[in-house]
Amino acid sequence: MKIAQDESMRAQHRELIAMSINDISLSQCWGGSASQESSERERQLMFANLIFSWYYSSFITEDANEAQLELNLRTFFSGDVGRQYWDQGRSGWAGLLEAAESKKKARFLAIADRAYESAAMSS
Repeated sequence: MKIAQDESMRAQHRELIAMSINDISLSQCWGGSASQESSERERQLMFANLIFSWYYSSFITEDANEAQLELNLRTFFSGDVGRQYWDQGRSGWAGLLEAAESKKKARFLAIADRAYESAAMSS
């Protein structure tokens, strides 16, 4: 039952992001200050959020193990958009995952940080 609920929430999140990508004016509804990014970059960052959230979901649901997750995230962070996404979004993810008080979710954050550092040193 919990897995079905989680998937339903993820589906709603994907739909909200897709709506924001299709109508960039909706991105301001997420809160925060007005973006200084171009419309194209803002869309790229929202799409990066969808990709990153998919990696998160695949790890939490045990569809991907730690090694697979780290490989995927290193590839994600090897691009400018992925690194910018993490630069801007890490603190939000950290707050959410720490509030969840889950060792597995904390592990996800540690793997993401390690993959980011590895990709940043390679670029």
